[in-house]
Amino acid sequence: MSGLKALIAVTCVVIIGGVGYFIVSDMNAKKASEAREAREQRAQDCEERAQAMEAGNQSGDDLLVLIDCTNNGAMTQDRMNRAITAVGRRINGG
Repeated sequence: MSGLKALIAVTCVVIIGGVGYFIVSDMNAKKASEAREAREQRAQDCEERAQAMEAGNQSGDDLLVLIDCTNNGAMTQDRMNRAITAVGRRINGG
């Protein structure tokens, strides 16, 4: 009878471990998805800021925001440079 109790105990441990594994796996997948969505939203916000600058809607913190976007990988250095160049041309009348 003691062998049966051991088998039941091992079975319970395996089941609990399996359920725990799937719960943790699901939580990690959800966190990864949320992080990806946040990165995509950040990239979209950065692009909208660059487009606003190019359209002539500048604000005092544009350069800081674009530098932050570039440093965080939400925007390429080339994209930032194009937005800044467009503002420079607009200021210089070109």
